[in-house]
Amino acid sequence: MAKGFVRIAGLAASGNNSPDHRAASIEIAYAEHVPLKGNVRLVIMPKQFIENPRTSSRNRELLDRLDELGIQWDVYDWRANETPNFYLDEIARIVQQHLRKQGQL
Repeated sequence: MAKGFVRIAGLAASGNNSPDHRAASIEIAYAEHVPLKGNVRLVIMPKQFIENPRTSSRNRELLDRLDELGIQWDVYDWRANETPNFYLDEIARIVQQHLRKQGQL
Protein backbone atom coordinates (compact mmCIF):
# COMPACT_ATOMS: atom_id res chain seq x y z
CA MET A 1 0.00 0.00 0.00
CA ALA A 2 2.78 2.46 0.84
CA LYS A 3 4.42 1.86 -2.55
CA GLY A 4 1.12 2.66 -4.25
CA PHE A 5 0.82 5.91 -2.29
CA VAL A 6 4.36 6.92 -3.24
CA ARG A 7 3.64 6.15 -6.90
CA ILE A 8 0.42 8.21 -6.87
CA ALA A 9 2.16 11.09 -5.09
CA GLY A 10 4.74 11.13 -7.87
CA LEU A 11 2.23 11.42 -10.70
CA ALA A 12 2.13 14.71 -12.53
CA ALA A 13 -1.13 16.56 -13.02
CA SER A 14 -2.39 16.73 -16.58
CA GLY A 15 -0.57 19.46 -18.50
CA ASN A 16 1.71 20.20 -15.56
CA ASN A 17 5.13 18.98 -14.48
CA SER A 18 4.24 18.77 -10.79
CA PRO A 19 1.49 16.88 -8.96
CA ASP A 20 -1.42 18.80 -7.49
CA HIS A 21 -1.99 18.81 -3.74
CA ARG A 22 -4.47 15.93 -3.88
CA ALA A 23 -1.48 13.65 -4.46
CA ALA A 24 -0.39 14.37 -0.89
CA SER A 25 -3.67 13.13 0.59
CA ILE A 26 -4.58 9.62 1.65
CA GLU A 27 -7.87 8.00 0.67
CA ILE A 28 -9.17 5.01 2.58
CA ALA A 29 -11.99 2.79 1.33
CA TYR A 30 -14.15 0.73 3.68
CA ALA A 31 -16.31 -2.29 2.85
CA GLU A 32 -19.24 -0.71 4.71
CA HIS A 33 -20.64 2.75 5.34
CA VAL A 34 -18.91 4.83 8.00
CA PRO A 35 -21.34 6.70 10.27
CA LEU A 36 -20.98 10.45 9.84
CA LYS A 37 -21.90 11.27 13.44
CA GLY A 38 -18.79 11.00 15.56
CA ASN A 39 -16.48 10.64 12.57
CA VAL A 40 -16.96 13.88 10.61
CA ARG A 41 -16.44 17.33 12.05
CA LEU A 42 -16.83 19.56 9.00
CA VAL A 43 -18.06 19.11 5.43
CA ILE A 44 -16.76 21.52 2.80
CA MET A 45 -18.38 21.49 -0.63
CA PRO A 46 -18.73 23.76 -3.65
CA LYS A 47 -21.50 26.31 -3.14
CA GLN A 48 -22.82 25.40 -6.58
CA PHE A 49 -23.75 22.01 -5.06
CA ILE A 50 -26.43 23.82 -3.07
CA GLU A 51 -27.46 26.18 -5.87
CA ASN A 52 -27.94 23.56 -8.62
CA PRO A 53 -31.69 23.69 -9.43
CA ARG A 54 -31.71 20.14 -10.84
CA THR A 55 -30.50 18.61 -7.58
CA SER A 56 -31.32 21.27 -4.99
CA SER A 57 -34.05 19.24 -3.22
CA ARG A 58 -31.75 16.23 -2.72
CA ASN A 59 -28.91 18.52 -1.74
CA ARG A 60 -31.19 20.27 0.77
CA GLU A 61 -32.00 16.86 2.27
CA LEU A 62 -28.28 16.20 2.73
CA LEU A 63 -27.71 19.57 4.37
CA ASP A 64 -30.74 19.09 6.64
CA ARG A 65 -29.38 15.67 7.66
CA LEU A 66 -25.95 17.16 8.40
CA ASP A 67 -27.66 19.79 10.55
CA GLU A 68 -29.66 17.07 12.38
CA LEU A 69 -26.43 15.18 13.11
CA GLY A 70 -24.76 18.36 14.38
CA ILE A 71 -22.16 18.26 11.61
CA GLN A 72 -21.06 21.69 10.52
CA TRP A 73 -20.70 22.48 6.84
CA ASP A 74 -19.37 25.30 4.71
CA VAL A 75 -18.94 26.08 1.03
CA TYR A 76 -16.29 27.40 -1.32
CA ASP A 77 -16.82 29.10 -4.67
CA TRP A 78 -16.07 26.55 -7.39
CA ARG A 79 -15.02 27.96 -10.76
CA ALA A 80 -14.96 26.07 -14.04
CA ASN A 81 -11.58 25.23 -15.58
CA GLU A 82 -9.62 25.65 -12.35
CA THR A 83 -7.35 22.95 -10.97
CA PRO A 84 -7.80 21.52 -7.45
CA ASN A 85 -4.74 23.50 -6.33
CA PHE A 86 -6.67 26.70 -7.05
CA TYR A 87 -9.06 25.93 -4.18
CA LEU A 88 -6.44 24.84 -1.66
CA ASP A 89 -6.02 28.23 0.02
CA GLU A 90 -9.76 28.84 0.29
CA ILE A 91 -10.47 25.39 1.72
CA ALA A 92 -7.52 25.67 4.12
CA ARG A 93 -8.87 29.05 5.29
CA ILE A 94 -12.30 27.50 5.94
CA VAL A 95 -10.73 24.64 7.93
CA GLN A 96 -8.54 27.02 9.97
CA GLN A 97 -11.51 29.26 10.71
CA HIS A 98 -13.52 26.22 11.86
CA LEU A 99 -10.68 24.99 14.10
CA ARG A 100 -10.28 28.46 15.64
CA LYS A 101 -14.01 28.58 16.45
CA GLN A 102 -13.66 25.17 18.09
CA GLY A 103 -10.70 26.41 20.14
CA GLN A 104 -8.33 23.95 18.49
CA LEU A 105 -6.01 26.58 17.01
